[in-house]
Amino acid sequence: MGWFGKKKQDDAPADKATPLPQNGSGGGTAKPPTTAATAGGGEFEYSPDKAGKFFERATTLHEATNFGYAMQLWLGGLRQDPTSMAGLEGFMRSATSYMADKKYPEKDIVKQFSTTKSDLDRYLYDLLMWGCKLTDAGLGVRAMQAAAKLGLAEPAVWIADRAAGAASREKRPRKDHLVACLDVFEKFQRFDKAVVVGEAAVKLDPTDGRLAQRVKNLSAESTMHRGGFDQAGQAGGFRQNVRDASKQRQLEDQDRVVKTEETLERMIEQARTDHQAHPQDRPTILRLGNLLKERGRIEDEQEAQQLYQAAFEATDEYRFKELGEQITLNQARRRVGKLKAELEKGDESAREALKRARQELLAREIRMLEDQVRAYPTDLIKKFHLGRAYFATGRYDEAVALLQEAKADPKHRSQVLNYLGLSFLNMEGYTDEAIETLRQALSTHDTHSDDVGTELRYGLMLALGTRARENNDLADAEEAFKIAAGITIQNISYKDVRKHRDEIKGLIAQIKAGAGAGGGGGGA
Repeated sequence: MGWFGKKKQDDAPADKATPLPQNGSGGGTAKPPTTAATAGGGEFEYSPDKAGKFFERATTLHEATNFGYAMQLWLGGLRQDPTSMAGLEGFMRSATSYMADKKYPEKDIVKQFSTTKSDLDRYLYDLLMWGCKLTDAGLGVRAMQAAAKLGLAEPAVWIADRAAGAASREKRPRKDHLVACLDVFEKFQRFDKAVVVGEAAVKLDPTDGRLAQRVKNLSAESTMHRGGFDQAGQAGGFRQNVRDASKQRQLEDQDRVVKTEETLERMIEQARTDHQAHPQDRPTILRLGNLLKERGRIEDEQEAQQLYQAAFEATDEYRFKELGEQITLNQARRRVGKLKAELEKGDESAREALKRARQELLAREIRMLEDQVRAYPTDLIKKFHLGRAYFATGRYDEAVALLQEAKADPKHRSQVLNYLGLSFLNMEGYTDEAIETLRQALSTHDTHSDDVGTELRYGLMLALGTRARENNDLADAEEAFKIAAGITIQNISYKDVRKHRDEIKGLIAQIKAGAGAGGGGGGA
């Protein structure tokens, strides 16, 4: 558990957990580390300052679109301060972005957090598993229960909200998932939420009289709690709740994963008001922009672009310009998707329009990546992305220059070397460099049978086959055939590997025939 920091063992009873302090932030003013026990035995050092350093780096990597590494750093920060809502929400943002392009998390990410020696370890592991599949209510429930066991009130309720939403959207909702969420809401006195999920659970099993009575009792508790009657003898009990009603509604609006049109309208108006009061406040600008993009009307996107442009001009911070350009890119992607759908429906008039739209999208992406590389000259991930885009458009010399810099990043080295090798392969007279680069890539990649490993072997097969034809080299041809056969055994439908296998087999026969006839074939 190297990412989670140093642990100290003690003799704490295995059935008790000390609730952690609830500060709900990832940084803030300096605080000395404190120690809290976990139910699994052992202690961890609670340090918001250390957590803040993890979160700061995670934010930078998220903005650089290195979502996988950002996830690890968010979790590393939560190991130092598991109460941090900023860390929890940041992790979920990175996880959502990471999984948008993947079906499963990479093994090395899961491996970092697979050792579970304490309840805190279990919570972080369950959080990772759920973050990789947010639609799975069962995974959400596990993460929620792990947070509740540690006494993490705000994170547990936050997760429970989302787990309950996932449970209600399943084709066959499970009562036990909803009841588990009810348990957490009740434990941390969020009675309104407990009643909502409880009523949903009763609908799934109307015969459960005990559950129905429990929900009825919770409804009465909710009424008292909401009205402040349970605090009647305390200063400001009833009147304080009245004064806080508007603020509470804002917080509940923010908690909702799926927001109604009315809720979004209310949140946008509030954000606009806040922005008018503090036009230079960066978090306010970002919040208003995110809400406008979430609602997603054409006029909302235009307003968000104007907001970001004004912020860029006022602050000279490139990230605001980047956010505005991202909206333009998303619009271009939607146009490509619409034209593709029309073509698939048989509208041949969309074919040329789709081709032009794809070209325009790629050109826009390259322009944005070029801007990003200029704005973040030390960001190797952005250089990798731009090099990959240059490769896709046949600008191999430019791709090589960027990829040679980007290979210094150990996290993506094998993928960078893959594109570097293929760029060499497409340049006249650089076949030897292509083979050497692809061999190096395979030597840095642990698993040759996964997607990246298969792609690397495929590229090496192409390069060896090319050199075998150029030099009439039997050794290169036989090595290329061996790779092609291995990929075919693994996945016969991978790209056009069957065609290459057959072509290389014919090349081997041709070289051997030439050698047998005294043709002087190369290789041993």
